[in-house]
Amino acid sequence: MLSMCRLFADDNSLQQSSYNMLEIEYKLNYDLHILEKWSNKWLLKFNPSKTKAVYFSKKDNSILPKLFFQGDRLECVPVHRHLGLLLSHNLSWSLYIDSIVDKSFKKLGLLKRLKFKIGRKHLSKLYIAFIRPTLEYASIVWDGCSVHDTDKPEKVQLRAARIVTGLPIFASRESLYSETGWLTLKSRRYIAKMTTMFKICYGSAPDYLNEIIPYKHENISLYNTRNNDKFYIPKCRLELFKKSFVPDSVKQWNLLNVETREAISINSFRKNIITDITIPPSYYSFGKRYINIIHTKLRYNCILNYDLYKLNITNSPFCTCGHTNEDIYHFFFACKNYSRARNDLFNRLFMLDLVNIDTKLLLCGDVNLPLQTNITIFSVVHKFIEETCRFV
Repeated sequence: MLSMCRLFADDNSLQQSSYNMLEIEYKLNYDLHILEKWSNKWLLKFNPSKTKAVYFSKKDNSILPKLFFQGDRLECVPVHRHLGLLLSHNLSWSLYIDSIVDKSFKKLGLLKRLKFKIGRKHLSKLYIAFIRPTLEYASIVWDGCSVHDTDKPEKVQLRAARIVTGLPIFASRESLYSETGWLTLKSRRYIAKMTTMFKICYGSAPDYLNEIIPYKHENISLYNTRNNDKFYIPKCRLELFKKSFVPDSVKQWNLLNVETREAISINSFRKNIITDITIPPSYYSFGKRYINIIHTKLRYNCILNYDLYKLNITNSPFCTCGHTNEDIYHFFFACKNYSRARNDLFNRLFMLDLVNIDTKLLLCGDVNLPLQTNITIFSVVHKFIEETCRFV
């Protein structure tokens, strides 16, 4: 039996599996000999020194296959980069994930240098365009890695969210994702896997993907395979295989409701499975960058003395005016240090004929009001923050 061959541009690979090492060695050497004869016939030279062999197994095996190509013995390596992925002999994704995390953190350095120079909207676009793709390359392939490994890319995204929003390190994950409107990377990988399954069901996926999905009936058309009983969940002896793309994707697909699986387009399908996203109002990006960050920190109670005291960051919750608690309400409505700035704040707000002026309105606006009204509210609040000189 010939080995499985995969070709991609100038990269190609031979694959063979067996419980018998001698069988693997014999078949691969036979195929390498055929490949050598073909290359001699067509005058196409390969480079044996760049050709590597990897023996994938969860077992510690000191006996490796002896493979020869064009007179040279091929080096058996524990890790090999193939099509941008680092493939480890023990089927672990730790090295690859560490590499993309390290690369992404270096890119975050540039984002951090721009933190106070450009606005939130542009910082977010830079992250989405230049950093997140690094964290998501071939993510449906390595999504079954350990929980420890999946948390590493998420930490990169959370750090990017803190740069974009200006929120401190102790801000919650929920506040960061609420402010940015980003999905967690885990959710995005789930959406990518289900979208791939949707394409397979519609027959728009590559043939090599159609071949690996286990249909329940061999005569089913690819254009009519959206019913729940069309896919087998493969039997998995190892947890490693159970978490890999095919078993996990098939299982998750079968759990979708019929309405979602029968979506008429890929866009409507994605809308049905994206349920945990919160789009922040556009006016959250309004204003000077530094004042915008102060406003955001006020929104999540992580800048005034009372808030910091509860987190054991400051020694006292007192305001400089002598009040025992410098909280949001005191800052906007009561502190005698800012009486003149406060009068100006409320005089401007009263001109907008607002029904109720409270801390929620000052910090979050009101989505039921026109966009320009919310921008005006934020403009007045930003002027108040600036005039108090509290955060200079």
